Amino acid sequence: MIQRLLRGSLVYWILALIVVALWTRMGGVRRPSAEAFAQVRTAFQTHEPFVPDQQQLERGAQQAPLVAGALWLWFLFIISLGISGLAVTLHAVWTGRIRLLWQPAMGRFPPWKLGEVVRIIALLVLMVLLFPYARLAILTIQLSSDANPSLWIVAPAAVIDVFAIATVISFARGKGRSVSELFGLSGDTAWQSIRIGLYSYVAIIPWVLALIVLSVMVVRTLHLPVQMEPIQELLFKPGEPWILAMTFVLACIIGPLAEELFFRGVLYPATRQRMSSGVAMLVNGAVFSLAHTNLIGFLPILLLGCLLANVYERTSSLAGSMAVHIAHNTLLMSAALLLHQLIIAGQ
Repeated sequence: MIQRLLRGSLVYWILALIVVALWTRMGGVRRPSAEAFAQVRTAFQTHEPFVPDQQQLERGAQQAPLVAGALWLWFLFIISLGISGLAVTLHAVWTGRIRLLWQPAMGRFPPWKLGEVVRIIALLVLMVLLFPYARLAILTIQLSSDANPSLWIVAPAAVIDVFAIATVISFARGKGRSVSELFGLSGDTAWQSIRIGLYSYVAIIPWVLALIVLSVMVVRTLHLPVQMEPIQELLFKPGEPWILAMTFVLACIIGPLAEELFFRGVLYPATRQRMSSGVAMLVNGAVFSLAHTNLIGFLPILLLGCLLANVYERTSSLAGSMAVHIAHNTLLMSAALLLHQLIIAGQ
């Protein structure tokens, strides 16, 4: 029944009419007063983003030596990954194994149509447009309670990601194969994809780091404005442990699974049917990077997106790209959380 609804047009028209009605008349959700918004602004202003200085970090290191030690171990681990990545790259060039990057797919991709991609995107966009009004409804409840305002950021993002996973799975079940078989998530193919993916990820680590440094230099030189994503902002504000835990789970597990199912599992096969693998990887990586709205991270995320598409191209399994995506986000989030604790200790 759900598949028939998603493949029909009725549910899209209903959601679209609801969005239009809310945006034009604010029906269904009462607009909070100016005083209500003032209270929310005050709640956020008391927790401004951190701008740590060297003295604050030094105080933090003295107050929390274990955290400082863990952060140094993280840096050493990244440096070792970078050196290993250079060695892997040089070895691949020397032995000619770098040609494996253009190895054709081991199997066949799911037969996604552009119409199905458009329907999935439409559902996600409509959900995103509905969330401001859901937040207004939550606002009227939270003003009379002690709920953390940061929950507004984590909860909608988690709901959208879970909705994206459920939507892709609903469409996938209409393909005549099980979801695990369709996306290559079971058997030896999955394990081989994970091995190839993690090996390839180590190879591009030094180039990701180089692009990050280059992007920071360009942004500082041109004095370009930089705005962090809402999830990133949560990591640099004082917050309750359960909010940080939710953020970690969202960024390291739920988010990567949702993004891989859509960007590599659906969008890449749909575009791959109409263009060469190289162009399809570049397009997929560019769309993936633009979706993150991160100026400094555009080039590194573009490279990562191309790698994730390449792993899927070579193995016909999402297991490898999911493993790489989860590993990458976990590395970044671990550093952010350690830095978060160090800054709090140094206050």
